[in-house]
Amino acid sequence: MGLDALVYLNKNNLEFDADREGARTEERTGEVYFEDPPHEHESKAIHKRLGNATTVAAIVEEISGAVKKQDLFLFSRVLYSAAHAGDVIELKDLDQLQQDLTLIEDTTRERRSKELAVFLADMSELIHEARKQKNPIVFV
Repeated sequence: MGLDALVYLNKNNLEFDADREGARTEERTGEVYFEDPPHEHESKAIHKRLGNATTVAAIVEEISGAVKKQDLFLFSRVLYSAAHAGDVIELKDLDQLQQDLTLIEDTTRERRSKELAVFLADMSELIHEARKQKNPIVFV
């Protein structure tokens, strides 16, 4: 068990014409799929393992100890559980998530664990790719 997040490729960025091939798009997540496989295609732009339960708990503890603000969007939408699936962070919420990451990066600049550094980098990559693909961050 753990926490994984991904961003699906925008259907316009696929290596084939999704509409012509009969693909469908999941409206909420942007996932491109076929109701009648055997079409093989990579639909993920990026997939990150954010951590197992122990790592996520340690990251929450480290952030809580360093950042005075406890009502972070990151806590309520990403780190509230070490294993949640089906949740999405919409494009409209990416600025708020980025603000939290910037605050944490600034606050922990002098001292941060390797796990937190990797987590912050992974979340930044997810945000970047979500903006590029114009699709939400999806927890799986």
